Amino acid sequence: AELKRLVNIINDDAVEYYVETLEKLSKKTSAQITLTTAHKSKGKEWSNVMIADDFPYDKDSINPIAKMPQPEINLLYVACTRAINRLDLPYELYEFFGSKQI
Repeated sequence: AELKRLVNIINDDAVEYYVETLEKLSKKTSAQITLTTAHKSKGKEWSNVMIADDFPYDKDSINPIAKMPQPEINLLYVACTRAINRLDLPYELYEFFGSKQI
């Protein structure tokens, strides 16, 4: 699943978006940027975390995670809980979770 995500990012031309975003961030601050997978992030924390839109959620649904397999939901949870100060989510997930009292 992890390798498939990386291939999908490359095939969808999303690599350019991530590179441009990282370049913009690196120009604004002298911050260190760590690129990692959700699997490898387990047990670690960072001040800011940006979740890629490559999780298999339903972008057209009111509940985008309703049909996600439980292991993927667990992995999304792990990835999201690595953030200490700021968590950037893909729009559909932000809209869904932002409307919930968590």
